[in-house]
Amino acid sequence: MRMPRNLRREDNKPSALRYLILVLVTVLLFGTIVFQLTNLQVRDGSDYNDTAESRKMKTYALTGSRGMILDRNGIPLAYDEESYNVTFYRDPARNTAKDVQNYTQVILKVINIVEAGGGKTVQNFYLKRDEEGKDYLDFLTENTETYEKRLKTWTQNMYLTKVSEEDYFTKLTERYGIEEMDYETQYKVLSVWQELQMYAYLSKPVTIAYDVDMTTVARLEAASIDLTGVDIEETTKRVYPYGTLASHILGYMGSISDEDTEEYTALGYSADDKVGVSGIEKSMETQLSANVSYRQGAREVEVDANGSVMRELSYTAPMDGNNVQLTIDLEMQQTLENSLKYNIEEARKIQLEALENATERDLEDYRQAIENRDGETLRLAESGAAVVLDVHTGEVLAMASYPTFDPNDFVNGMSTEEYNEKYNISSAPLFNRAISSKATPGSIFKMTTALAALEEGVVTTDTTIDDEGPFTKYDSSSYAPSCWTAHPEKHDHQNVTLALTNSCNYYFYTVADMLGIDKINKWASLLGLTSKTGIELSGETTGVVGNQSVLYDSARGITSQKSSKTNYVARTIKKTLSDTGTALSRNFEEERLERVTQELMNLVLEYDSTEMIDAIRNVLMTELGLSSEEISRRYLLNTLNSYLREVRWTPTETIMTGIGQSITELTPVAVARYIAAIANGGNVLDVTLIDSILSNEGSVITENEPVVINTLDISETSLDAIKRGMKGVISAEDGGTASSYFTDFEYNDMVGAKTGTAQVNAIDIENNAWFVSFAPYDDPEIAVVVFIANGYKGGVASLTSKDVIADYLERKNNPTVDTVPKQNSFVP
Repeated sequence: MRMPRNLRREDNKPSALRYLILVLVTVLLFGTIVFQLTNLQVRDGSDYNDTAESRKMKTYALTGSRGMILDRNGIPLAYDEESYNVTFYRDPARNTAKDVQNYTQVILKVINIVEAGGGKTVQNFYLKRDEEGKDYLDFLTENTETYEKRLKTWTQNMYLTKVSEEDYFTKLTERYGIEEMDYETQYKVLSVWQELQMYAYLSKPVTIAYDVDMTTVARLEAASIDLTGVDIEETTKRVYPYGTLASHILGYMGSISDEDTEEYTALGYSADDKVGVSGIEKSMETQLSANVSYRQGAREVEVDANGSVMRELSYTAPMDGNNVQLTIDLEMQQTLENSLKYNIEEARKIQLEALENATERDLEDYRQAIENRDGETLRLAESGAAVVLDVHTGEVLAMASYPTFDPNDFVNGMSTEEYNEKYNISSAPLFNRAISSKATPGSIFKMTTALAALEEGVVTTDTTIDDEGPFTKYDSSSYAPSCWTAHPEKHDHQNVTLALTNSCNYYFYTVADMLGIDKINKWASLLGLTSKTGIELSGETTGVVGNQSVLYDSARGITSQKSSKTNYVARTIKKTLSDTGTALSRNFEEERLERVTQELMNLVLEYDSTEMIDAIRNVLMTELGLSSEEISRRYLLNTLNSYLREVRWTPTETIMTGIGQSITELTPVAVARYIAAIANGGNVLDVTLIDSILSNEGSVITENEPVVINTLDISETSLDAIKRGMKGVISAEDGGTASSYFTDFEYNDMVGAKTGTAQVNAIDIENNAWFVSFAPYDDPEIAVVVFIANGYKGGVASLTSKDVIADYLERKNNPTVDTVPKQNSFVP
C-alpha cells in the first residue's frame, strides 16, 4: 500500500535534523583535537624536545670471554672470571665550567666509595711530581718520536695545546675545581679525568675502576641518584691461578700500544680493549680473543643523557675466544722453576764461599779488573733460564726464566711508581732469558766441533791427541791458550769420546784448527744454533758463531754489529777521536766522527796487520786533518791499532770458537734444540709450545704436528762416540767433569750430559754456567738445558737437571693409575 505523499515529507524532517547534529558534533570534535594538538606543540613542545634529545639510540659491541690457556693435561693456566667495573659516561653536551666541576664532585664521591671497599680508581696521570715538588711528564717511553706523539695527543685531549708545560698542573686543577685539595686527591681526580678525555672520542662509557667487590657495587647503586654518569659494568677479568708459574710462557695483558692501534682497529677491537702484550697471550691473541669482529655480538639500546640504558631494542650474543692447549706439563714446570731458583741461590753461595777462600793475589786481580771497567760491581749469580724438550717432537715440556713475575699484577694495571718498583729494575723480571738472552756457551759447544770433525773426516773416533799444555801454534807468549787442567799429562791420548768426558780444550783447539772456521760455522748452522727455533713467542733472538763477517760486517753501522765486542770497540775508537778533537781544540762533528770510525774499522778488511800503522795514519791525516806530530804526541797509531786488532778474525779466534769461546753466543732454547738433535739421531726440529687449538666447547680446531727442519746424515759411529763422551761426563769411574755432582744420583747410568764453564772476562768467578743433558740414555726422550748467567762453574748448574730428570723418570716408572682429571682441569 502506497503511503500518502504529504505523510512521507513529514517523516523526512527528523532525519535531516539528526544529520545536521552529527555534522556539528564531528566538527566540534575535530576542532577540539586540533586545539589540543596546537596547545601541546606550543605549550609542551620544548619539554618533549628535551626528552627526545636526552634519549638516544646506541649500539654497543658485546664481547664474550677470552679463551683459556691450558697445560698439556687440560689444567687451566689462564682464564677469565666474572668481575665488576665502574664506568663513567660524560654527556658531551654538558661541557660548561659548571658541568665539568659537577662531574668532578661525582668523581670524588666514586673515589671515596671505591677506596672504602678496598679498591682504587685508575691512577696513572702522566704529569708526575718528583720529591722536590717539580712536575714532569712521563709517557712510559724512552723513544723520542713516541714521546712527542703521545705528548701531542695528550695536550690535545686535555685542552693544553696553548698552555706552557709549567702551567699544565695549575690549569687542570683550576678547570676541574680541585685547586684547594691535597696533591694525592688532585692526582686521583686528574687520573680519572685523563682517562675520560683520552677515550672521549669513543662516545661510550669509560672504565674508571676495575674489579670492584660486591659491597662497592651495592654502595654505588645506593648512591646512584647523586652519581650522574656512573654505572656498573658486568665484565670479566683475566686470572692466572698459579701466579708467577710459567709467567714468561703465558705472558700478560695490557692496553693497545700506539704502534698497534691501527692493526687492532682493523680487526674490530676498540681502543680501550686489553690485548696480550707478551708470551702466549700475545702470540695467540687472535685465537684467544673475543674482541675480533666476527666473534662480537651487539646490543641496541635507548640511553638517557647519562648513558644509562632505558630499554633494550635488540640483542646478538657474542662468541667466546678459542682455548689454547700448550705442550708444557704443569708438574714439570713447577719442578723446573723451583729448582732453577734454588740452583741460582746455591751458585751465589758457592761464589761467596770462593771469595772468602780466595788468596790475596786473586782478590787483587779481581779489584784491578773491576777498576778497569769503571768500578762496576762484581757480578754474581742472580738470573738464569732452563728448557726441557721432547727430543722427538720439539715440544717444550717446561721452560723457565728467572727472576719471574706475576701476570696478575697487570690485569687491573699499575701506577708508574708500582711498575718501576717491581719491574723496572736491574734484574729485569719481564725479560725471557730462555729465548731472548744469548751468552757465551763454553764447552757445551764442543759436541758441535766434535761432530764437524768426525763428519768432515778431519779425525776418526780412534784419532788421539795429547795435551801439550799451551797451544803455541799462533801465540808463543804467556797468553797462549791452554787446557783448564793444571796437569796436561792427565789428558794424554785423548780420542773424541775422552775429550768430551774430560772437556779437553787442547784436543778441541787442535781439531778446530784442522777444521777451519767455515766448517765449524757450517755445522753450527746445520744443528740449528744460528737460526730461530720457531717457538711461538715474540722476542726470540738468534745465536751467533764467530767468523770475520760476524765479528765485523762493514755493511752494518758501527754500533749495530752482531758482536757486542765490536760495538764496544767502535764506541771506544769514536770516543778516542772525540777526545783528541777536544784536546786539540778541534770541533769534530758527530757525523764526521762516525764516518772516520767506520773507515778505520774497514781497514781490518783491506790491509793485513803489517800494513795497518801506515793505513791508520793516512786516514787520520786525510779525514781529520791531523798532523804527524799531533798523531804521534797522542800515541794514536798504537792505541787505535790495538783496538782494531780486536775486530780482525785470526786463527786464534778459530780455535777459541772450537771450545765455545771467542764471540760465540747462543740462546738456551737453541741449545736445547741442538741437544735434542744429538739425542734423537740428527733430526733438527722446530720448537713448539702449542699442542692444539680448541673451541670453547672443547672440540679440536687445529692440532700441531712435529716439524723437522733438517735431517742430518750422521753416522751412527760418530753419534755413539759423542753420546758415550757425554755419558762419561757424570761418571765417577770415567772421572768426568761433573762426576762430583752426581755421586748420589740414582739415575747416573741413564743420563748423557756436558758441562760448560764460559769465560766472559778476566774474573773467573763471573763465568757463565751451562749444563746440558738428555735422558734416558739408551732411548732418549727429553733434553734438559740449564743456563746460569755468571754462575761460576758448569757443574753447579747440574742441580736443576738432576731434579728434572729424576722427577721425569720417577713419573715414567710409576705412572699414575687414576685417570680422573685433576681438579679444575678442562676436559674436551
